[in-house]
Amino acid sequence: WDTAGRCWRWPDPQGGQLYAWPAPAGMPSGVRLLESACVMACCASGRVLLGQGKRLGTVDLPAPGQGGRPLQSQVLVTVDAAEPRTIISDGCTDRGGNFVFGTANTASDQRPIGSFYQYSHQHGLRRLALPVVVRAGGIAFSADGRRMYFADTAQGDIMQCDYDSERAKVSGVKTFATVLVPGAGAAVVDSDDHLWSVQG
Repeated sequence: WDTAGRCWRWPDPQGGQLYAWPAPAGMPSGVRLLESACVMACCASGRVLLGQGKRLGTVDLPAPGQGGRPLQSQVLVTVDAAEPRTIISDGCTDRGGNFVFGTANTASDQRPIGSFYQYSHQHGLRRLALPVVVRAGGIAFSADGRRMYFADTAQGDIMQCDYDSERAKVSGVKTFATVLVPGAGAAVVDSDDHLWSVQG
C-alpha cells in the first residue's frame, strides 16, 4: 500500500512492469522497469524500494504526465554477491519500517542456500540468523512486531521466531503450522493478529 499515492502497487516479475491501482491522477496504471523486480516496498521518501535479482535498489516514480520512460533503479546493496545461484525471492517491511527479505536458490541442485536479511537506511544490510532455505517466502510480522513468520516455499512448514527489529536479532525458531502440500507462499497478518498464507 502506497500511503502517499493512496493506491496499491505491485511488480510484475515476468513483464517488467510496476503497477498501481487505482492509478493516481495523471499517471498510467503501469510503468516499465529497466530490470524486473519480484518484491517491493513503498518508502517514506516517496521512492519505491525494489528487489531486482541480487540487488536492492530504489526508483523515483514519474511525476503526473511524465510517464513513458523506463525506470532505472539506483542500487543500494548487492546481496550475497559471492553466490551466483541466489536471487531475492520475497520480502516485506517489518513494524519498524525495515525491509526484511529472503533469497532463493535458482540452480537445478535446489540445495538450501537461501538466507533472510534485514535492510534499513540506518543500519544497511544485516543477515538474520535463521535456517538456510531453498526458497525464502511467507515473510510476515505479528501486530506488535515481535514475532516473525517465514517459510521455505520448497519444503512446506510455516515457521515462527521472536524478532527484535532494532537489533535484527531472532531467537526461538519453531514450527507455527504444518503445511500438507509444500508451497507456502506470500503471507500477511491481519488486524486481529491472524496469519493468512497463500498455499500452492
